[in-house]
Amino acid sequence: DILITGAQKKVKTNKHEKLVTQDYIANRLRYSLRAYASILYLRVPDSFRIILRGKDVEPHNVVNDLLYRECVLYKPQIAGLPELSIVTTIGFVKGAPDTDVQGFNVYHKNRLITPFWKVASNSYGKGRGVVGILDASFIKPTHDKQDFEKSVLHQRLENRLKEMTYEYWGLHCHRLGYDNKSLPKASRALYRAKQTGAGSSPASVPHQLLTADVPTSSCVQSSMRQKRNFDALGVISDINNHQTKHRDVIQRKRFHEYKTLTLENDKLRDECLQYEESEKQLVEKEQKLRYQIAKETKKYEELLEELKLLDVKLET
Repeated sequence: DILITGAQKKVKTNKHEKLVTQDYIANRLRYSLRAYASILYLRVPDSFRIILRGKDVEPHNVVNDLLYRECVLYKPQIAGLPELSIVTTIGFVKGAPDTDVQGFNVYHKNRLITPFWKVASNSYGKGRGVVGILDASFIKPTHDKQDFEKSVLHQRLENRLKEMTYEYWGLHCHRLGYDNKSLPKASRALYRAKQTGAGSSPASVPHQLLTADVPTSSCVQSSMRQKRNFDALGVISDINNHQTKHRDVIQRKRFHEYKTLTLENDKLRDECLQYEESEKQLVEKEQKLRYQIAKETKKYEELLEELKLLDVKLET
């Protein structure tokens, strides 16, 4: 490898959280050329290699590090240009929340510009572990390819990615063990019970989880309310299942839309290549015709000179 002078040294610690964060590529790329080169290109052709100190650099696709992945479609509004569709892949990085990493890898025409761009503040852990990948070729990068030029489009993208982070966090943070307060109390209690290994049976849910938000005045009231809570949890569970199915349908629609846009993009690219080839042929044909015209013009001028020398009189 080739390391930057004064690179951050690994801290000897027994804390799993710090060890995982130190070893993750988001931290190593700050000082390691091999780590940086491994994520420099979003898509690497089979015939392309990066060799560093005699050894190939293995491409690292951050998308493969994500859990609970989702694809979000973003359509930037650009005056004078047709509507664009940018697909952002977002999810929790493996090891979250122990891996203290978040942000977006933003590429421009397949080349990395801003690695793990932190657009949202993770106060109280909000947004921790959320990582995304997208290709924002509609924004102009700076001359050194280390950042994007500050513009209205750049600001809009930053705001949208921030919203995207919080939206994803609000939907999935309970999967990492966080208490998602946007969910109903009964659903939170049920999920906490599952997290503690209580199983899906209502009878096995710990009493303190079910009644944490329901004050009781006697054992009889507690038992009755517990039964009502079980019934409510069953209803909530059905609702959650319905919401999950609805979310799956939406995701399938998004994926279908993405595939359709990809196919349409490939079709337009093929048409563009055909037009470019036709243009090249027309240019060559034009050059040949111009050369032929110049040749005939020169021949005409030579014949005209010979006619003047012969002093031929035209008959009327």
